[in-house]
Amino acid sequence: MKEFSNNRKKLEGYDARSTPLGNVKLPSFDALMVLARERPDELEAMRQDLCREIIASAPIRIKDRLEGLQFQINMERRLSKSAVGACVRISSMMNDSLQELKQVLTEPNEYLQSKTTRSADIIPIHRVKSS
Repeated sequence: MKEFSNNRKKLEGYDARSTPLGNVKLPSFDALMVLARERPDELEAMRQDLCREIIASAPIRIKDRLEGLQFQINMERRLSKSAVGACVRISSMMNDSLQELKQVLTEPNEYLQSKTTRSADIIPIHRVKSS
């Protein structure tokens, strides 16, 4: 496993005990807390780099979905007025996905019916010619 190289020097002097996450090692919780308090911009850069790295290492068949999901998460974070608000919004997204998965597994026919596109009458709108 490789250490998160972009921020290695930034974490010198902190407890470098790492937790594996895929092919990436994270700094200890305590080191991350120090970054959050003292250098939040560096922590944010690390978060973005880690997200990019994890998505890049994902199988091709799910990369687009992961990139779309990361976009949604980033937008929820931007729209939130605080870190706690962002956490609540993202947690709500996760809960909605979990509820949808539950419905797929327990009531697949009802789920498919709810996702079926419905047809509508299309009424053409014609321009009125002015004289």
